[in-house]
Amino acid sequence: MSDIINVPYGNESLKIDVSNINIKQVITPKDVNLPDDLEFEIQKALNNPIGSGKISDIVASETKNSKKVESTEELDVVIISDDNTRLTPSNLILPPILKEMETAGISRDKIKIVMALGTHRDMTEKEMIDKVGKYVYNNYNIVNHNYYNKNKLEDLGTTEYGTPILINKDVYEADIVIGIGSIVPHHIPGFSGGAKIIQPGVSGSLTTAYTHLLSVRKRRSFLGYIENPVREEMEDIARKVGANYIFNTVLSREGDFYKCFFGDVAEAFREGVKASQEVYEVEIDSTSPVTLAGSFPCNIEFWQAHKSLYPGDMITEDDGMLIVLTPAYEGVSVTHSGMLEYTSLRPEVINKMVENDEIEDKVAAALAMAWSKITDRLDVVLVSEGINKETAAALNFKYADSVEKALKIAEEKYGENFSMNVLTHAPDTLPILNNK
Repeated sequence: MSDIINVPYGNESLKIDVSNINIKQVITPKDVNLPDDLEFEIQKALNNPIGSGKISDIVASETKNSKKVESTEELDVVIISDDNTRLTPSNLILPPILKEMETAGISRDKIKIVMALGTHRDMTEKEMIDKVGKYVYNNYNIVNHNYYNKNKLEDLGTTEYGTPILINKDVYEADIVIGIGSIVPHHIPGFSGGAKIIQPGVSGSLTTAYTHLLSVRKRRSFLGYIENPVREEMEDIARKVGANYIFNTVLSREGDFYKCFFGDVAEAFREGVKASQEVYEVEIDSTSPVTLAGSFPCNIEFWQAHKSLYPGDMITEDDGMLIVLTPAYEGVSVTHSGMLEYTSLRPEVINKMVENDEIEDKVAAALAMAWSKITDRLDVVLVSEGINKETAAALNFKYADSVEKALKIAEEKYGENFSMNVLTHAPDTLPILNNK
């Protein structure tokens, strides 16, 4: 193995000297053969829906069965796209979907595109144009989801398990809803994609708090679990909202288009998971006392880069060390900065504060609990240009201003020639321990 390893860092690649380290394995999503004609692949998915009809069939069925409209021209359509924290190529996916909608009789002014922010900050105009493409931006009504304004949310009561359902009114009132996103391993619902475009994508923060708390109270992470209680809640909410259709992509390690799936929010998602596993599921030979994890493609803030923690946790020994490399250009979180008041506390303390209603931002509290469960077991060393030493301490992390200094901290704890695994694209990697 080379004495130099390359780890993506923002738009650059860090060359890291590991000549004095026992590198067990460099773990990275697998190489896959990419299609030559993306437009053909997208159209093929639309022509071969999984668990649903084609868009023309969906429009015809809704017109026939609707009690509130008399003609196709009256139908309201909402297409939901994930936001700029994801690499989903909505600019390629939206045009053929919009064309099929209009061919089926939906007028352009009855179509709205909602950016699924979850509880992220609003996208700027430039970010929207980059995401959906200039033509779509200039010719369709595009809005950011507003998760904090109760007047913009519809209250649909609760799920069977007590999760309050607060949903974007535009989405709830639409006759047809299609969600666009990508499928990668995710610590809260097992995999992103599918009904996650609804919850948390276009939900109120209280709804998101309940599903996130459900996850972190059950276990440190549901990473890689296809069937789990969080996914069940998300799909239940999507059905209640009437958000029954998705267009999901699976991307390569570098974020290039690999495969895509259109159809039912649950059935098409599960087919997509199989393709996601082809890329992101990687066998590893053994755990290690130290793991180095790069946060690409989650570069914007730690609210995204924290996804590096969970695969790192899976392959690091007890009382081990996890070194996280992330630019985190916008710091910990633009919309959840208040969480720094309690991120250093133990998980059971944070949970008690939530139960006593001492924390208003319960979405942030859920992630703070998840991070705290990791730091209960591991030392986390943060290398980041967007987060300083004091902020890292508030997160209960150690801090290093360079990779070399972080590796020095590991050497001081474990001695020279310590063993280390490397996750080059940690947020998008699902490590599977080889038990042979």
